[in-house]
Amino acid sequence: MPDPKKHADSRGILETIGRWIPGFSGYLEREYRREADALARKWMADRLDKAKPALDEFVQNLTSNGVLDGLDRVERFRSKLDHVVGRFRSAPHGYSGFFDYVRIKEEQLNEVYVTDVSLFQSVDELGVQIETLKTSDQSPAEALSGVTDKLDDINRNFDKRNEILSGLSE
Repeated sequence: MPDPKKHADSRGILETIGRWIPGFSGYLEREYRREADALARKWMADRLDKAKPALDEFVQNLTSNGVLDGLDRVERFRSKLDHVVGRFRSAPHGYSGFFDYVRIKEEQLNEVYVTDVSLFQSVDELGVQIETLKTSDQSPAEALSGVTDKLDDINRNFDKRNEILSGLSE
């Protein structure tokens, strides 16, 4: 993730001048949040997409060893994985629009940041877990139990994040 201080140093003259106009700096800051949010969700979706070939290898290893029981479980996991990746990619760009309509307090914004950091860590951990499946000699049920739970947690945390942003969270 780019360093915000370095970004501030590399602003164009228009942005620098615009920060002096009342209200314009708030607009710019919302745009930066929107851009950062879109980049973060893209990174999470890309990270999970990067792990999918390992899931394909896992299925290939199972079928080449004649293990067909549980392949439906792998396909259900893949479907859930695709759903989460799709949610990351298709969510509205940025959460700055919420600031226009719903007043989010500083503590709620901090809660979003904490949730985002947790999501980054969980997504990366899940990616690593999926990538290790290709060398697993466990049954699909055994191999997928942990990754399925992790994926469900990620999906719930993304829901939580959206609830915070829409003002539904307490």
